[in-house]
Amino acid sequence: MQASAGPVHSPANAAGSDGPAGGERAAAAPTPAVKEAGSQAKLSAVPKHVAIIMDGNGRWARQRGLPRLDGHREGVDAIPRVLDLMIERGVEYLTLYAFSTENWTRPSEEVTGIIELFQEALEQEGNLLMEKNVRVFHIGQTDRLSPELRQSIESIKAQTSGNTGIV
Repeated sequence: MQASAGPVHSPANAAGSDGPAGGERAAAAPTPAVKEAGSQAKLSAVPKHVAIIMDGNGRWARQRGLPRLDGHREGVDAIPRVLDLMIERGVEYLTLYAFSTENWTRPSEEVTGIIELFQEALEQEGNLLMEKNVRVFHIGQTDRLSPELRQSIESIKAQTSGNTGIV
C-alpha cells in the first residue's frame, strides 16, 4: 500500500457515458448479446493499479452533524475493507493519497488529529498488513512529520519489505 501517486480512472466517466454531444446522432442501441458481452468484459477487467484520493471525509462528517475528525477516522477505518476488495479482485497496486501539502493549511487541531490517526493506523495495522501479505511503500515528503511518525513509516516499510502481495 502506497501513500500517494497516480491518476484515478473512473469507468463511469469512460467514453460514451455522457451520451452524444451537440448534434451528433446516437449510435444504434446494442443488442442484448452485445450488452451481455460488454458487461462480462467490464466485470473481468481488473486494473493493475488503483489510486484513491482520501478526500471528502470532513464534508461527510459535516453532513451528519459530526466533527470533521470523525470523518477522517471513518476514512481510515475504511482502508481495511478497501484493501480486502482490492486483494480479492487481484489489483496489484493500491495507492492512497492520504495527506497532501495543502492539508498543512487546515486548522492546526485538524492537522494534529489527522497525523495522530495516521500514527495510530500504522501502529495498529502492522499485523493485519503482514497477514494480508501487503508491502508498504511511502511516497511523499516526510520532513514536516514528527520523528515518531517518520519512524513508524520506516518501521512498517521494513516490516512488510519481504511481502509479495499487493503493494
